[in-house]
Amino acid sequence: MKPSDYSWLFVLIGYAAFIWFRNLQWLAAADDLVPILAGLPLFVWLKWPLRFTATAVAPATSSLLVAALLFAAGVLANLTVLLAVSWTVLLWAWLSVRLIDGRSPALRRLLVLPIFSFPWIATDFERLGWWFRLSGANAVERLLAAGSVPVSRDGTFLLVNGFQLSVEPACSGLNGLQSLLIAGTMLAFITLKNSPWFWSSLLLLPVAAWVANVLRILSGAIVPVIMDAEAAARWVGPLHSGAGWIALCVMFALCWVIFSALARLDRAALGRAREGMRHAPWLELAILVYAGSRCHTLFDTWFTNPFDRLGWLAFALWILPIGIHAQSTGLPFAGSGRLRPWLLGAGVGLICLGDVGTLNAIKYVGLALIFVGFAPRAGRWLWALTAVAWMPALGWVASRFGLDPDAAGLGRSALALAGSGWMLVSTGRIRGTVTPAPKAQPARDFNYAGSIKSVS
Repeated sequence: MKPSDYSWLFVLIGYAAFIWFRNLQWLAAADDLVPILAGLPLFVWLKWPLRFTATAVAPATSSLLVAALLFAAGVLANLTVLLAVSWTVLLWAWLSVRLIDGRSPALRRLLVLPIFSFPWIATDFERLGWWFRLSGANAVERLLAAGSVPVSRDGTFLLVNGFQLSVEPACSGLNGLQSLLIAGTMLAFITLKNSPWFWSSLLLLPVAAWVANVLRILSGAIVPVIMDAEAAARWVGPLHSGAGWIALCVMFALCWVIFSALARLDRAALGRAREGMRHAPWLELAILVYAGSRCHTLFDTWFTNPFDRLGWLAFALWILPIGIHAQSTGLPFAGSGRLRPWLLGAGVGLICLGDVGTLNAIKYVGLALIFVGFAPRAGRWLWALTAVAWMPALGWVASRFGLDPDAAGLGRSALALAGSGWMLVSTGRIRGTVTPAPKAQPARDFNYAGSIKSVS
């Protein structure tokens, strides 16, 4: 190392101390945040040995300017995350010109660790802890309700089997989130150091931390289910703490398995995946996702209204021809065909109109038109009429005429099956009516004398 390198170390250490002590809000969770100081030693350990060049080169002016701008923005906006990124840019500006392999992809990937080595989640994203707690409590409520456990929730308070649980900030998992991200980044670097899947794997870490948090809350909520109130009050704390560590270890074990599987994927498979992503029908999928999200009330109706029973089965049978057609030819593009753009546009427009007027029936008609737009032309219109089989309007008519709910459900399924059968017959998917492809004729070419010769 040169004397200028020691000057850089002095500046970086002083800058890091400034970032840590300018906002002492992290002291409220110091026990959970101190472990993130291991990020920088891990950075050096994973990059070891640090081989410096023989001659000192000045860092790039552009990097220093970016670091200065980030520093100014972080101070003005009072955001520790911008200061952490500024510090990391300074570190990169120094190491990129002083290390022999300073511009290697491995060093760039390791720069995630210095960013995580500052308490910006605790100081800048307090609201994230509330969402961790609220979403975790909501997930636990749904899991227990699915198991027929008497449970109710008021914000982050759970009432399980008559026993009240409070999802406190310590249960949010936020205080230790950066520690988990550092450990997960180290795990990803060890397994995917030379893999193009490295950056994608980091997206799995927050999800793993959230799932571990949900399992931790669930461990405390199960105690009053298997114990009486007095015993639950004694055991909920110890079992909750121990199960939280077990859940965390299980999630990181799953991450290890997933990262190891990604490391075994060859570049050819990655190329095929990228090619598939590049040619995927994103607009068409976005239309379907939007329509499904705005018509989610169908699920509530199918499973709560006795006259709409088996509506989900009728819907599955009705869209079956589209799935079979898309499996062999792919999902048709939204702009292809003469009527498809109009049908899709009309369907989206009706869903928007239904949202404005709170008219679910109009939204369901719009959803049906979108599926009709993706259907093959043969037998399309008669099949489209049978969409009423899965709509709640049919249940309303059945209730008005006093029909038996079970009979109405079977009638829905039969009507949807008849419509699907008609389309499958019309498109040649049934009874082998597909027109065979014509036999290939031998190609013909010209020889040098100008006469035609046959080329087999």
